[in-house]
Order: sequence, then C-alpha cells, then structure tokens
Amino acid sequence: MSELERALYRAAVLTFEELAFALPMPEPAGRPLEGPTVRARVAFRGPFAGQVVVAVADGMLPVLAANMLGEEAPPPRPEQEDALGELANVVCGNVLPAVAGRERVFHLDAPAPLPPGSDPARPGERLLVSVVLPLDEGAARVSLFGDAECAAALGASG
Repeated sequence: MSELERALYRAAVLTFEELAFALPMPEPAGRPLEGPTVRARVAFRGPFAGQVVVAVADGMLPVLAANMLGEEAPPPRPEQEDALGELANVVCGNVLPAVAGRERVFHLDAPAPLPPGSDPARPGERLLVSVVLPLDEGAARVSLFGDAECAAALGASG
C-alpha cells in the first residue's frame, strides 16, 4: 500500500468509525461492493484540485444514516443521501491535511450525489487512489481523483 493509499484509508476508517459507528472488518482490502451503489462526491480546490468520492452499497445507506443520526429507524432517503455526502465531506477534510500538509488551504465544495452509472472523474482528472473498507454491513469504496498538479504534488504514479 502506498503512502497515499494509507492516508486515504486512515482518513476513511476514522470518519466511518467516528461518524457512522461503522467499524472496519479484518478482511483483505479490495473486496468489491455488492449490488447497486450510491455515491457522493466532494470537490476541492487550492494548491491543486480534485475530489473525494465515497460509494456504498445501496442497502448500507439506511444503516449508516441511522447510525450517524443516532436513530433506531432509518431517516427518509434524502437524509440518507445527505449523510453519505457528509461522510465524503469529512473524509476529504481529513485526508487533505494528511497528504498535502496542514499549512495548505483548500476550499471544499458542498457534497453532491453522483448519478448511477456516471463517470466520477471530471474533465482533466483521473483516479489517483481508491481503497475499500470492509464493514460489518457491507463495504465502502473511497476514491481520490485529481488533476495533473494533484497527481504530481501527491506523488501519484500511473
């Protein structure tokens, strides 16, 4: 695992543990998400630009949202999608200082859903790293996309 992968994995684990009370399982990374997925993105800009995308199995979304809100029953679907967006927002806010340094300033856009089947990469971006968190309820995939400056700054190869 590269330093960039480790940083993204740590940021994702911390966020899912603290915000959604979802603990990673001791399974090998790379386990695919099963069934339809729902995704949210948070774009960032500053010394370089990119985005963090979080994807979870559709059936996991109600559990994560209920955990985040401290509710027994899952909230309505729009609130579930907002919860996923907040997970993406916090992962992004945690990973950027870890990989770029705390002195650098980034501006984060509001979380946004990604339509099913759409390409998450925006023009000029490419996938830099992706990690899978095996969770009790399923799995989450967290991906970091970036422009050429982002890839160069973070030492992303390929």
